[in-house]
Amino acid sequence: MRNVRISLRLLKFYRDSTQAIALGNLQYWAVGLDGLYQHKGSVWEKVLSNQDLSVRGWVQAVSQAVRDRVWLGTSAGLLSYQPDTKQLSTVSGHLSNADIRSVLAIVVDESELLLVGTSQGLYMGDSANWESVPDLENRTITTLALDSHGNVLWVGTDRGLFRLFVQDKSRKIDQFDVHNSGLAANRVIALAVNTDESGETKLWVGTPCGLSCYT
Repeated sequence: MRNVRISLRLLKFYRDSTQAIALGNLQYWAVGLDGLYQHKGSVWEKVLSNQDLSVRGWVQAVSQAVRDRVWLGTSAGLLSYQPDTKQLSTVSGHLSNADIRSVLAIVVDESELLLVGTSQGLYMGDSANWESVPDLENRTITTLALDSHGNVLWVGTDRGLFRLFVQDKSRKIDQFDVHNSGLAANRVIALAVNTDESGETKLWVGTPCGLSCYT
């Protein structure tokens, strides 16, 4: 994996009023400091305020894989939101009151799989059954990104970048940091994966000290 580090100060990443953005089934969602927004027509409309939540907390992450359900990660648990009925419900169990920093919903074999990053590690499951990733326990999971083939999950944390092979039942993990990869900083705050016209895939890693690009 080749790293190209971009250290211009103008490319430093800092979180502003928008904490997370998600695209799912032609619906655009964004999380602001005061709640959840949906893009409608040419404007962003607030559809949920933090005061509307069924928990005492605020929205920190959003993800959607199927049309009738949006997943919300909050500072006080995982919530399910149905856009059509505007029904909001709390997911019971281990993540019912967790500090959730990132959520990624994907469809695997026609079933929905949730990848949930918390202040205490990464969890995988289907909202009823959860499995923690042992090598990432007690780490703050700040952001998640899946490659275009759905095989590799990139995990940003407060202490480095990790690569998890999703299809590997052994949960093999590789770790990258400022010492072994040229990462701009160990605290990762944003991830994006894209494939250009030539077919080359790039991983973009945002940190408080600059932007790194891996090919």
